[in-house]
Amino acid sequence: LNLAQGVTGTLPNANFSGGKIGQLVTANIGGSDVTTTSTSYSDLATINITPSATSSSIYIIVSGNYNLFGNNSTAEPQGYLTIRNASDSDLTRSQAYDEFRNDSRQKESGINISYYVSPSSTSQQTFKLSFKNTVSGGRFRMLHNATRITAMEVLA
Repeated sequence: LNLAQGVTGTLPNANFSGGKIGQLVTANIGGSDVTTTSTSYSDLATINITPSATSSSIYIIVSGNYNLFGNNSTAEPQGYLTIRNASDSDLTRSQAYDEFRNDSRQKESGINISYYVSPSSTSQQTFKLSFKNTVSGGRFRMLHNATRITAMEVLA
């Protein structure tokens, strides 16, 4: 298969250095679904990774499935799935949202987030997968059999 067939002019050339995976660490949430009605964060999983060199970066990927329930509240149910550091600072988050309220409908869907950091350190790095409701009255549930956090060391 010749992908350049019929193309005229100068073709781009990509040279990449580094980018190899040095290590891979994964964590699933517990053995059962985790539910919150709280507007404060609850931790789902914690993952630790120790870079082998100060020039390494860490790439974190989260994939999960969730369930939102209006719970007959007056506001649309919504929640945040968040990657946080060891100091509980939000690094990045994704919002789960649906436009139904005042009824008992539910929604199940997938949610994904990622974060890339260069810690410039060989000290252990800790990342937390957390979630919370953002409106009072609804319910936000993460499904245990389909929610995982993965951290990869990307070598320079």
